[in-house]
Amino acid sequence: TWSLLDLGIFHGVTTNPVLLERAGKDCTVESLREMADSAFALGAREFMCQAWGKSALQMIDIGEQLASIDPRVVVKVPLTGPGVQAASVLAR
Repeated sequence: TWSLLDLGIFHGVTTNPVLLERAGKDCTVESLREMADSAFALGAREFMCQAWGKSALQMIDIGEQLASIDPRVVVKVPLTGPGVQAASVLAR
């Protein structure tokens, strides 16, 4: 939970589409922007979230949107063919 950040032993917060679904949260860029803002306000130094999509192009588009939220946002991709292709573009 967010209160664990107060312990000072965590560097950041991470999520992915499956965790968002389980928590009943929308998997949208805007929803992740709000979560990142909350995490940073509570002391997180990093917010890691996963891009989604069926193709590398979709993941690149979402990944770029996520990365533009804040320099402290780290974009993850799934370890799939399209995910690895997206990672090779996003890492540049």
